Amino acid sequence: MKKTNQTKAVRSWTAVSGIMLMMLASSCKKELNRGGTISEEDAATAITMAVSGESGGVTEQVDDAVTVASTYDDFCGTSFDSSISKTSNAGSSITYSLDLNWNWALTCSNLDLPQKYTFNFSGASSYDAALMSSNDNSTASFVITGLEPSANSYIINQNFQRNGTQQSKVRNKFSFSSTIILTSANIMVDKTLEEISSGIMAASISGTSSSGNTFSFTGTVTFLGNKKATLTINGGKKYDISW
Repeated sequence: MKKTNQTKAVRSWTAVSGIMLMMLASSCKKELNRGGTISEEDAATAITMAVSGESGGVTEQVDDAVTVASTYDDFCGTSFDSSISKTSNAGSSITYSLDLNWNWALTCSNLDLPQKYTFNFSGASSYDAALMSSNDNSTASFVITGLEPSANSYIINQNFQRNGTQQSKVRNKFSFSSTIILTSANIMVDKTLEEISSGIMAASISGTSSSGNTFSFTGTVTFLGNKKATLTINGGKKYDISW
């Protein structure tokens, strides 16, 4: 009788141990699945940095394009090739570098009145900030209208794509590869201030985290003027952007 009770006790302990191991394995699996890909906050940071001029983002290229548009308004029918290399000022909280190859042309009417600028560029960029660092290659096309003297604003339509690798410095500190696409129509740039005053940009990011898990987020960037914008992730939060 005593031996039978011992046998039952061993069997009972074996069953409990098995259940505990299964629960532990399930818990570990859930933890790995939950932590294996980037968060919405990481995605929002990557998009924000692709937009902000402080990190050499697309608004920096808008500034460069507007500078050309305000300076070379008597080069009708001429195409130009150029390059732009930039680094952030020493002591900045965000450091970045840009090495871009540009080509652009001014189209005019039969009366030699400027109608539109067409810009294309591609090249390498990188940044290092408090929340994230990145190494990228970018391509973009811009069209600027609103060139007539009576217009108070330039109008910019653009497609921008940045492919690269990012390293988050917060939360789970994931590294990931990504493609960021920014597309806009009718971004308004005040001619006097030469700053974006309003407009909406569609934003998307997709890629693969270092663990091999894929991710995808979409949203919109709303420009507010005064070098400020708001990023809204679809189905998620709003994030402030300034530069």
